[in-house]
Amino acid sequence: MKTVIRTQVLARLHENPFSAQGQRNLLQKVLDSPQWQRAQTIGITLSFGVEIPTQPLITAGQGSGKRMVIPKTGPQRQMEFVVLSSQTGLQRTKFGVLEPVGGTVVSKSQIDLMVVPGIAFCLATGQRIGYGGGYFDRYLRDYRQNTIALARPFQVFPTQEWRSNRFDIPVHQIFTSEE
Repeated sequence: MKTVIRTQVLARLHENPFSAQGQRNLLQKVLDSPQWQRAQTIGITLSFGVEIPTQPLITAGQGSGKRMVIPKTGPQRQMEFVVLSSQTGLQRTKFGVLEPVGGTVVSKSQIDLMVVPGIAFCLATGQRIGYGGGYFDRYLRDYRQNTIALARPFQVFPTQEWRSNRFDIPVHQIFTSEE
């Protein structure tokens, strides 16, 4: 079922570009949230393709003195987060994602807020469907701070329509746009 939902939602994302108004609305909701305002170090991905653009959040965070950290993948589907600055070198992975080259690694315990990517989300449980690699679920297994996700309305399901496994880690809050 996860594969079917992933395919359907990705098709809708490709068919329905995200409006500038929807992006601004979502950005403001996140920036106004207590989780964002309290956080000093924020984990976030560099969006690509049809994902909700994260660059405006990164720019806003850096502009207000927050330390923004981005993931770098390793063997056995492991991840670590590296400080993003104007000097951070980036390279594209085989999946098309930009990742840091080198840089200062930040321990999990120093990241106050994690913006978790996903394709579909359950409003009732916080469960998510990602791209299927399990990178974030592995990383979040022992992460104890706040987790949020960004979604368009059609990416959010009121009840969970897929089966979770014991490795799936839910997010604490899902921010949606009005389009």
